[in-house]
Amino acid sequence: MQSNVTGTGLRYRQFHACIERQPDSYVLCDTSAHHPEATVVLMSSGPWPGISPMSSNARYPSLPQFYNALAQCALDTECLRFRQCLHLQLAYLYEDCPELASSTFWERLPRDIQQYHLDRISGTLMMGNANTIQHERNIRERACSGDWDLMYQGTAALGGTKIDRAFEASPLQGMPDDA
Repeated sequence: MQSNVTGTGLRYRQFHACIERQPDSYVLCDTSAHHPEATVVLMSSGPWPGISPMSSNARYPSLPQFYNALAQCALDTECLRFRQCLHLQLAYLYEDCPELASSTFWERLPRDIQQYHLDRISGTLMMGNANTIQHERNIRERACSGDWDLMYQGTAALGGTKIDRAFEASPLQGMPDDA
């Protein structure tokens, strides 16, 4: 019996219920009323892009397969809240999986999602922003057609919404060090 259901408890404020209909399955992001800081993300048990049928011995997808599925879904979905949940899950993976930071992890990903990973680790683009999502979709399409050369330092110079480091640092300038 194949099982590729992923349930993850996440602690993050500002998420609300979001149910997105997928072919033959549902994806649910729900904020518990009893624990307002706890968010549970239930991933679809249906087929995910990039996760091939697993053998009966494999219980979970490999890290590259799981990453690819999350990234592909983040690019494909039109549901903002679901995309936020996916980006949060990806952020947790980057924090908890040193393998993602390795200089060779991108090589284990499908060609169409390699630049997405390189752009995430470059830290120059707001990956959840609508302009960046469209920028990454265009890159993915070009990579699928063989019309894309990887840019190892990221693609912020070509498009997407860049992170404004000065703006991000400004609220911290007036705060005490122990805040």
